[in-house]
Amino acid sequence: RGIDIKMLTGDSYDISARVAGELGFSGQVLSRKDLTTIDWNKISPDWLAGKNVFSEILPIDKYRIANLAKKSYVVAVTGDGVNDLPAIKPADVGIAVQNAVDALKSAADMVLLTPGLSVIKDAIIEARRIFARLYTYSLYRISESFRLILTIAVLGLAYGNYPITPLQILVIALLNDLPIISLGYDRVKIALRPARIDSASRLKQALSFGMAGVANSLVLFFLMANVWHFSWATIQTAFFLKLIVSGQMLIYVAHTGERWWRYLPSKPVLFASFFSQITGSLMAYFGFLMPKIPLPLIILVWIWCFGWMQITEATKLIWKTRQA
Repeated sequence: RGIDIKMLTGDSYDISARVAGELGFSGQVLSRKDLTTIDWNKISPDWLAGKNVFSEILPIDKYRIANLAKKSYVVAVTGDGVNDLPAIKPADVGIAVQNAVDALKSAADMVLLTPGLSVIKDAIIEARRIFARLYTYSLYRISESFRLILTIAVLGLAYGNYPITPLQILVIALLNDLPIISLGYDRVKIALRPARIDSASRLKQALSFGMAGVANSLVLFFLMANVWHFSWATIQTAFFLKLIVSGQMLIYVAHTGERWWRYLPSKPVLFASFFSQITGSLMAYFGFLMPKIPLPLIILVWIWCFGWMQITEATKLIWKTRQA
């Protein structure tokens, strides 16, 4: 999973080399005598590259190696005895195995309750899954909020009236809640390397999605108001429906770096987003809490949103190309 594993042991060189070979460790096998000439205050963490097995070492050596690695890396240390305590302390994550002594369990950040180390692998996979879902949610939430706020502000200032009513804003918020909650169960691709959030990059991509949504909204409003000459009440209902439908379609684009149809969201997300879209469409058709609009206009809004979804998808591909 992109994590460098190093074995630090007090066992003899021959035993360490044999175990390292059976476990598939590559690189050098060092003994304590290889460490005696090192000035730990001057050595660079790059020295650790390719050196994955340290044998015949003392607790002080474990501490020095962990401390050195921490200068350039996020470091986790596992152990079971008091001799591992010095290395556990400076580590970013100290992990005590199931049969570890009480002193080590007290000092560790994590205590394994089952035999073996497989739970560490499971924790890493689940953590990366959560990380990916949080990233998707934040990307979607920033772009959706930006689109909604800027569109309403621009049209409100330009026309002296708002394209949706306060009640419709509340309904949009409620219908968006279910898909947002379902994103916690979305399927995501697990990163092969430890990931970091590039806040500036995420903000720029979210704003590019948001600007596509603003353009989408403004063009549709201009057509309804100045070309088709709909009544203001009809425009408000159609605009409400447009924000619901296009907002849910944005989830399909934002949740993956691939083409949206090649990697669809999980079934809970699909169901929740489709439920919100259908509920909004039925409210617009029957005029529940708002003036009703005809079925052809509802179909037009759906087609319009789907078409602009492809434009938003194009902005994602352009952004992905620039990043590459």
